[in-house]
Amino acid sequence: MGRCVVMEEPRVGQPGSVPARDETGVADGASGTSAAGHLEVRCVSGRSVTTRSQATAPLKLLTPRRRGGAAWIYLSTFGGGLVAGDRVQLYADIHPDSVAVLTTQAATKVFHQQEGMGAQQSLHATVAQGATLVVAPDPLTCFADAVYEQRQTFDLVGDASLVLLDWVTCGRAARGERWTFDRYDSRNRIRRDGKEIVFDRLRLDAALHPPADAFAAGPFDVLATLYLVGPAAEEGIAEAEAWVADLQGDDDLRVQASFSRHDWGAVLRVMGVRTQRVSTVLKKRLNFLESTLGMGVWSRRA
Repeated sequence: MGRCVVMEEPRVGQPGSVPARDETGVADGASGTSAAGHLEVRCVSGRSVTTRSQATAPLKLLTPRRRGGAAWIYLSTFGGGLVAGDRVQLYADIHPDSVAVLTTQAATKVFHQQEGMGAQQSLHATVAQGATLVVAPDPLTCFADAVYEQRQTFDLVGDASLVLLDWVTCGRAARGERWTFDRYDSRNRIRRDGKEIVFDRLRLDAALHPPADAFAAGPFDVLATLYLVGPAAEEGIAEAEAWVADLQGDDDLRVQASFSRHDWGAVLRVMGVRTQRVSTVLKKRLNFLESTLGMGVWSRRA
């Protein structure tokens, strides 16, 4: 399920700056529809508010008002998915002492490739001193022959916190499409005060595994990784560690998990045979955020 690497030396510039376009890893020469978005969240009179929300098609940013002190941003695309040639880039600035949630309204679909051309998404977020960013989308679902690349970079300043969920399903299993996409490549990079603390890559590539191998996923149809970083995630770290310890003695093989703790936080990896089962597990693992957000991450949609 990929790997987590703690890096000693950063390969970055000043934290908090907007990266050059090529830092996302998205090829400049790709054709298709390009979309760009930029959002800012600030703490105003004790409440987090989205003060900037700009996006071009096919990207949409929805910012409904929710109870509690957090700012909620729902990411969406026209048609509910990404087609071959789509390139989506989002930049987020989470200012001091604010709390922001980036989520989705439904699973993101990645449609079939066209002559080897797939879809690409990138996110670069700066999380300032005392701020918390929660990125908890619905899972990504790749259609047969789809090609998808994702690059996410997070620059944390001081004691900023990050809760990041990255997960993918096997595809449209009900239609017999189980791990039949061509390539899925996700890279997550986390830096604190300019020092790279996490570089994690999950690559599922049909060119590296024969179709019958199903990317060596065995009976599992969902792969998920949850990153818990900073003081706002401490309760979640303790709960996740205890849950995995209890799981080791459980005969229920529908879900498997591993947990690794680091000085910067922890990583929880989960594999499951059904999307709903993994969704239930992840929802419980994210319940600790309710006291911060005022409600559950997936309590209501926009």
